[in-house]
Amino acid sequence: MRCVHNNWMFNIIAHEPDKIGAILIRAIDPKRGMEAMRKNRKVKKIFELTSGPGKLTKALKIDKGLNGIFVTSKKSEVFVADNEMNFEIESSHRIGVKKDLERKLRFFMKGNRFVSK
Repeated sequence: MRCVHNNWMFNIIAHEPDKIGAILIRAIDPKRGMEAMRKNRKVKKIFELTSGPGKLTKALKIDKGLNGIFVTSKKSEVFVADNEMNFEIESSHRIGVKKDLERKLRFFMKGNRFVSK
């Protein structure tokens, strides 16, 4: 977890000890629990719920208290499942980075309406 502009970010560490690599979850397409998310975010439009990293963590009540949890454990408060969905992945340069690396390091589902801009 990392705090940026008063928003906790949902980062998943995806590397071995003493290596580099993490994934910032910037948005999700909510399928369940939207009423609870609306209470947490106090917005009416579904597109405003989780279409950005700060919006996402507020909607899901992700904060510093979840730092260090194992998201691959089904017993965890936040669980990332491999459900083998079929979709096309696109990539772009990172958002808000003025001197971006040459590689495109932002990945998202093609055509997904919740991808943050």
